[in-house]
Amino acid sequence: MNPAGGGVSCVGKRTIRAGRVGRASARPICCAAPIRKRPMDVTCTAEKDLRDEQAREILELQHAAFPRTEEFRTQRWWHTPAADDDLYFTAHMDGRCVASIRVLSRRIATPNGEVSVAGVGNVCSHPDARGKGAATACMKKVLLHIASAADFGLLFCGADRRGFYTRFGWCEVNNDLWYLDEQGARRRADPNSHGCIMVFPGRRGMEDWPEGPIDLNGPDW
Repeated sequence: MNPAGGGVSCVGKRTIRAGRVGRASARPICCAAPIRKRPMDVTCTAEKDLRDEQAREILELQHAAFPRTEEFRTQRWWHTPAADDDLYFTAHMDGRCVASIRVLSRRIATPNGEVSVAGVGNVCSHPDARGKGAATACMKKVLLHIASAADFGLLFCGADRRGFYTRFGWCEVNNDLWYLDEQGARRRADPNSHGCIMVFPGRRGMEDWPEGPIDLNGPDW
């Protein structure tokens, strides 16, 4: 899980106040993202189609964005290894890869049965390009993908990054979260170390997001 908001940002039978889900009967409202400052060339490439040069660019970008994350010195993932159907949404400016988002597919277990999620992770922009709209441009493309490809988007972030996501309509939820650790043992996530759980409505609305524990059916991302 990668180490973003008051008001109502996304509601159905629930309201999101200060980025959290609670019960209510208001109509859905989603906050609009700010207009990016300059045009960005955003591409989407499946893991299986990445050229060596693209993979190297993404790895170098992740290491620059997360210099203290040891994993990004040698690999492009945190705890969930790459799969052929992973997607990388990348933004280029002046010929350089300056922002990237990884999206994986997963079916997670909930008290209401399994749901499909687009797992969003490794959201980053190069330090030299921050504030120029690169990550925003990538996120807009990711949200279009979630709307057609998954029941929900799901990501994890530090409290200091929550505002970045809520302005796009991501909603913070407070479900207990279970995952598999590096030894394959099932563990309950510690909110102090795993941060905020954020959900985005895809093919299903936030009124369908279940209460109670959710199991990632695998490692976190």
